[in-house]
Amino acid sequence: MKILIFTYCKMIEKLQILLMCYNSQETIKETLISWKDSSLINVFIDRKTTDNTLQIIKSLNQQNIRIQYFTFVDFSQSRNYIISKCKNYKYSIFIDDSYQLVGN
Repeated sequence: MKILIFTYCKMIEKLQILLMCYNSQETIKETLISWKDSSLINVFIDRKTTDNTLQIIKSLNQQNIRIQYFTFVDFSQSRNYIISKCKNYKYSIFIDDSYQLVGN
């Protein structure tokens, strides 16, 4: 598990989270719960995912999660694709499917 230390402040309520997933069932629940106070979590799930990642995300029933599907090509192209789809927020951050927010 990776832990991303991000000091909790009012900015998190204006923050868009960009998250790429591929077979992430072992870590995705804890990750999404830890970022629940952000304005929007854009989850991009690779169409080739074969585990229960999608079902876990849906079971959380968080209103700020938006799920989109994409086909992973390579890391750079995938990130550029995601950026092109998410331009409505002033602040955005990419996180891995195992990054958890630790606040004070």
